[in-house]
Amino acid sequence: KGEEQQCSPEEVFCALQCSGEEDPVAWLQTELPQVLENITDLASQKGEAMVENEVGPVTRGEARQAWLDCGGDFEEAVRECVRTRARKFREIRAMGFADQQEVLQALYMNGGDVNKAVIDLQRQLLEPFHTQIWQETEVGIQLDQPDKQRIVRQILATYNLPSWGRAEIVLSLMQEGRDHFQIHDVVEAVKESQDKEFIKRMLSLTCLVCLSLFPRNKMQSVTSCECTVCRDCFKEYFTFTVREKNIKNLVCPGCSKPDIDDEGQLLVYFSTLDVQLRDCLDVDVYNLFHKKLTERTLMKDPKFKWCTHCSNGFIYDGNQSKVTCPQCKGSFCVECKRPWESQHQGITCEEFQNWKRENDPEYQAQGLAAYLKENGI
Repeated sequence: KGEEQQCSPEEVFCALQCSGEEDPVAWLQTELPQVLENITDLASQKGEAMVENEVGPVTRGEARQAWLDCGGDFEEAVRECVRTRARKFREIRAMGFADQQEVLQALYMNGGDVNKAVIDLQRQLLEPFHTQIWQETEVGIQLDQPDKQRIVRQILATYNLPSWGRAEIVLSLMQEGRDHFQIHDVVEAVKESQDKEFIKRMLSLTCLVCLSLFPRNKMQSVTSCECTVCRDCFKEYFTFTVREKNIKNLVCPGCSKPDIDDEGQLLVYFSTLDVQLRDCLDVDVYNLFHKKLTERTLMKDPKFKWCTHCSNGFIYDGNQSKVTCPQCKGSFCVECKRPWESQHQGITCEEFQNWKRENDPEYQAQGLAAYLKENGI
């Protein structure tokens, strides 16, 4: 059955250790996402408790590997995450990368892969050098000089264009719109097309959010439609929406597509949006996006419950009225959602509410305050 559901033997074995007599394949689908989320949270918290944080945010992929390596042992998986991340952090530090936050972020963005993290860090170190080269090159081409052939030769050699004709198009466009265009943007557009009118349109696209004009290479497409917005607006819009709104609001700011109620469209949309957001959002916002996405998936399960004491959501598979949150350990009634009290044991929610009304001074005081407010007293 595990192979039919594309579950590895290691995953089934670990699930059996955690679920006891439950169906391990079903447990992997319903319970494991929350387990991995808890492992990442606890590992990150342990890193924050260090004198110098050597762990940072941990990806779910790393949590899954640690969980498998530890045979499904939750606490040992948390410790393994911390040990592995700290070892990788120190390994990269030994290469001469001193900035703690940059190292931790590079590890997170690359799923704990040291080689990829080092490549990203090296790219960051070289970026000022590359920028300086581009700036010096652009300043070196004097567009006002009388010898147009010389300018075209300079453009052709500097920007590695495929033909003399394209270099002439770059010069022509820069002379027409030098107050509006940057030569690097024009070069990028000319590499894609030789149609001057098309290129002009590509150099002056309107952002649907701020209504400013930007070249195509500085715009961001939304995966569900053909709308484009500038990079700053794309980041600000999705940052605000992830932080302040429900995940169903993560649609195009221009046309509000896709249809968030179409599950087929939604799965494709979120899988591609995930890649875009990973590249542009801050780490904490991207983590929140993943948390909300996981919660949305879990909420479709009728066994999913929100804790009334904290913001945690989880799967409850029991048949008792009393539910205990695995994160904050607070208890509440699965039916009426009231904080659990021993007096609720063995009686209905209505009977418990009547008991509160008759015996709880705090409840009586709240009822009196509501009555006075309602009657303007």
